[in-house]
Amino acid sequence: SCMYLALGHAFARAGWAVIEIADDGKLLAAYCGPLLFSQAAEHYAILMALRQMAGNETICSDYSGVVDGFAKGRQWGLRPECFHGGIWKLLWEIVDSGNEVHIIKVKAH
Repeated sequence: SCMYLALGHAFARAGWAVIEIADDGKLLAAYCGPLLFSQAAEHYAILMALRQMAGNETICSDYSGVVDGFAKGRQWGLRPECFHGGIWKLLWEIVDSGNEVHIIKVKAH
């Protein structure tokens, strides 16, 4: 994991990217952003995907922390001790706006 680089945790960073694929497999869009701590990058990628969605969506992620956290629900993600609670808050505001969202686990790269 990029959390355990030789320089130590304080220097561990990861970028994030999201791609949007049509049902027929055609690439519709790609988004990427700045380096963050690895867990934050995974959460932020989901937030950016949700910000781009047009309705009911299925999001695929290789990071079980996002998949499991989303499945645990809004109250779990908004607990004071939850890592990246600010990102979870923004994520749930989008989901609570009425869109049906599914996040499923896929094999890591």
